[in-house]
Amino acid sequence: MTTPDPRIYAGKPGEEASPGNTEVTVPEAVSASGEDVARPAAAVETAPARENAPSGKKHRQSVFRRFPSVCRFAEALLILGAAILTAAVMSRYPEWISRSYVRFSRAAQHVIGSIFGVFPFSFVEFLLYAALLAIPCGIVALIVLAKKRGGGVKRLARWLSHTSRIAASMLAVFILTWGVNYYSAGLGYALGLDVHERPAETLRAALEEITLDLAQAESELPKDGDGEIVWPSFSEQSDIAREAWQELAESEPYFAGASPVRVKPVAASRGLSYMGLTGIFVAVTGEANVNRDFRDSGRIFTMAHELAHSLGCAAENEANFAAYLACRGSSSPYARYSGLLAAFVYCYNQLVGVDREAAFECWYMLPESVVDEIHARNAYWQSFEGEIKKAATAINDGYLKTMAQPTGVKSYGEVVDLILADYDARH
Repeated sequence: MTTPDPRIYAGKPGEEASPGNTEVTVPEAVSASGEDVARPAAAVETAPARENAPSGKKHRQSVFRRFPSVCRFAEALLILGAAILTAAVMSRYPEWISRSYVRFSRAAQHVIGSIFGVFPFSFVEFLLYAALLAIPCGIVALIVLAKKRGGGVKRLARWLSHTSRIAASMLAVFILTWGVNYYSAGLGYALGLDVHERPAETLRAALEEITLDLAQAESELPKDGDGEIVWPSFSEQSDIAREAWQELAESEPYFAGASPVRVKPVAASRGLSYMGLTGIFVAVTGEANVNRDFRDSGRIFTMAHELAHSLGCAAENEANFAAYLACRGSSSPYARYSGLLAAFVYCYNQLVGVDREAAFECWYMLPESVVDEIHARNAYWQSFEGEIKKAATAINDGYLKTMAQPTGVKSYGEVVDLILADYDARH
């Protein structure tokens, strides 16, 4: 008979040690009635097996812990895929987008724009510079850590997986809160306009009206002793553009309740000029960013254009038309002048292609100061012609074609069809 080791005896004080009660410390050896039952074989065999056999949940967790970077990449794909799938479903209902989704988009962009509006500078421009600095610094840091501690591939994978998840989330915000507007039935549908190709006579009549209104607006602008227009500051121009939009929202039911955010100047505006850009709207931050370097005559119209994007006008020709409506109906001669000048240039360029003599007649109706301003604007942009502008135009063209605008950068000029439809509706 084997004598039990008293050190592992778990009985009550005063009890004698016996082989039968050395195993009752195992939980499985306690019966439902509370009596001790000697089952040494079952206790010894089953307890370790239950401790070592992982449950399904623990097994899944171990996989996530072993491959966290892969899981983050998968999360990024799921986030982006869900956003794209949702947008694809909604794109099948363009009328619903124009009637209902656009209201959600305006509200969402107003909230996002208000959050980032607390920064007096363009936050997205700051992010761009930070990213340009962080990427090379991050690569150098990864190389140094890999040499000192090893595991360079794992560190790179971790950094890329975090970056991909952030990028996917930003793209999802862009798609779901604004990008779907590209698939709407169009601003013409929303405003009840009959948009189609019209004869040259209609274009000529509309251009003549725009020319006369432009001359009137120019005569109301304050001028210095040399006859040059005295333009307000950038911030004052921003206020004029916002007020023009608020006036349009009061007169046009489709834009009722629209609350445009504050326009922000771009610090690297000269760089935008080299790219041939006057402004950029970024839906991820809800910011209307405008080039502060180019001619004042086009700036308020550009501000109104970028604000139109924030209010759900995604297509470039529709943003141009909405900006034209806001400026034309503004109480400010600055806004009217800027908007009518842009409309004149678009309509004039199209009429030259179909009836040069009629276009020249409208040109000669312009005040001399307006003609000089058009020449000055052309000279400004010609000074930035080059490979940078060609590359930027190609990128913008590709982006617009990807976002359901098959004509790409040419869609800006398609605003003429909307202007003519509006002209016919008013006459």
